[in-house]
Amino acid sequence: IGNNQPENNDKTSPTPHSHRPADVALKQQRMKSWQPLLDPKWVITCYLMIGIIFIPTGIVIRKKSKNLIELKTIYESHLKKGPPSDMTGCEIGENPNKMYLDGDTCQIQMQVPFDKGDMQPPVLVHYELDNFFQNYRKYITSYDQYQLLGRLSQDQDQVSADSCQPLTKIGDVYINPCGLIANTLFNDVISLESIVGPDGEVIQNAPLVETGIAWESDLQWKYKQPNGFRSEQCQSCDDCKCDEVNDQNERLWSCKTPYINDDGDCFRYYYPEDDTTQYLYETYPMVINPIEGVMNEHFVVWMRAAALPHFRKLY
Repeated sequence: IGNNQPENNDKTSPTPHSHRPADVALKQQRMKSWQPLLDPKWVITCYLMIGIIFIPTGIVIRKKSKNLIELKTIYESHLKKGPPSDMTGCEIGENPNKMYLDGDTCQIQMQVPFDKGDMQPPVLVHYELDNFFQNYRKYITSYDQYQLLGRLSQDQDQVSADSCQPLTKIGDVYINPCGLIANTLFNDVISLESIVGPDGEVIQNAPLVETGIAWESDLQWKYKQPNGFRSEQCQSCDDCKCDEVNDQNERLWSCKTPYINDDGDCFRYYYPEDDTTQYLYETYPMVINPIEGVMNEHFVVWMRAAALPHFRKLY
């Protein structure tokens, strides 16, 4: 009987499945498993081993915690019983900026209990806030990251401007940086008037180191001065003039007076769009200097929002 069907000369093999997992125990779910039997001897042995490891660890941590010296005081103005005897000049009143404008100082005296001995370095200073919800959704998203990286206010796009509402402009003046977080900075200034050394000697105007408190990654990758900013340290304060102009009669520096740091060094600086923008050093002159700007570590620490309404931040 003859075969009238045409002969199939297609010798090509079917295409293999390219996404098929390899034939190994891990990818084919053939791994051997072990299920412990929770008999009393096994459980008792595990608990004993955990206790042998963690009980000495807990004793060491407890001992270090017990030897830790913590001094804490509240200097709010609305204390019902009035300020304590070791606190003077801390009444804020109706105007929160009155103390700064009048040049007043809130003085607090703190003493280590005699049974605690001397405080050993490093001695850390924190400020603590309660019932302040930095984790509120509208608050925590109210900033412009591109502006914090140097973008000028007039180059701000509409989406970034909307995220900063209502603190984007004051009339016709832009706020840089904008948003709720940047414009609610903790602006109390803390300084050491005097401390008593281990030998009983009183050290006046003791130094308070305010650097090294922010994350290095934040300083390196998340904050930059505005594009076009420049500053220059002058050889002497007498020759430090801010009114110099170029050949086109344009001002080279935006400062009205030179900035003088704690060491007595004088700086002049230039901020672009200074006539139409209020920068951070102008919003918080008591905390932020024009040379650091958004690179100020107190500002960087504040911008890292707390997860809970009761929090401490390093000062």
